[in-house]
Amino acid sequence: IAMHGDTIYYQGQRYIDTDIVTNSLRGDDEEYLFAEPRMQFSPACSGDLVAWVDEDTWGDIWYRRLPTGTNVRLTGAGEGWAGQSRPAVYGTKIVWQDGRSGNLDIRMHNAATGLTLTITDSPRIDERPAIWDDTIVWQRLEGAYWKIMSYDINTREETQVSPNEYYSYEKPAIWENRVVYVSYRGGENYDVFMSTLGTRTVETRITNNPSMQWMPKIYD
Repeated sequence: IAMHGDTIYYQGQRYIDTDIVTNSLRGDDEEYLFAEPRMQFSPACSGDLVAWVDEDTWGDIWYRRLPTGTNVRLTGAGEGWAGQSRPAVYGTKIVWQDGRSGNLDIRMHNAATGLTLTITDSPRIDERPAIWDDTIVWQRLEGAYWKIMSYDINTREETQVSPNEYYSYEKPAIWENRVVYVSYRGGENYDVFMSTLGTRTVETRITNNPSMQWMPKIYD
């Protein structure tokens, strides 16, 4: 599920395939964005852009400019399948995880300029990107543990967000300078934590519950 303003986007199955559906928060304005007999899934949106993964090209990133209805293919032209998935959008910037180099990296496309950038390019696995304004966050596999990383688009500076401890930190989401994620601290479940970006990253524990806490989101 993705949301911008009072509009939500989600996966829906009308017939045998999965399509992207838009609706109001009241639930009274449902509309399927596609009618083709193929799967579109994993929607992300911001402003006038909706991005998704499209089965028609073996799992590539596409986006639509809502005012014009124009669909744009970002990945896969002339290439084999390379595991492009999990798009996230802020303004005109679209980020996703991309496996064309042999392992998962983070890439970004600016729909306003047409420029595509490789944010990470290393033998490590970088996945699950999220973006707010000019900051991208994602999780990176360092040895046996996942760490939360950030990247400033303006300064091109990469920073580790999560504490340098022997725990895994996963599934980041960002709003302004606040990053939420889950971490397994050696107990029986994952809990939600939040780090505030700045001159010194400060971590706050959000949940401490015997039940599993998973897939956090943050907004305003």
